[in-house]
Amino acid sequence: MSNLFLKITGKQEIERFMALLCLGLIEAIKTNALSLPAASHCLISPYSIQVLKEKGMGEELESLLHLLCELEAVKRIIPDKFNSSIEDVENKLKLFLDTLTPPSLPQEYWIEDK
Repeated sequence: MSNLFLKITGKQEIERFMALLCLGLIEAIKTNALSLPAASHCLISPYSIQVLKEKGMGEELESLLHLLCELEAVKRIIPDKFNSSIEDVENKLKLFLDTLTPPSLPQEYWIEDK
């Protein structure tokens, strides 16, 4: 069995990684490469938010992750608002990324070889 180990240190790097990962998940959901339930199971969940809060995630990204968690309810209750809701969260994540200080290069690799 193969394992992948990530090491992301510092509040901004954790937030950058999570925002980028969420943007990738949004794109996968929009193109039907990944179902919304599968995305919810692997990352977009209250459990993930709690773990990330314990690791230092800020309130702004926490709020955006909560919006992602609500997408399943939007799709179920008001499906005609789903596309605009996912676009809204995507745009907010991009704006959030713009607020982060660019990393100074070279930086530590996120993927570790253990």
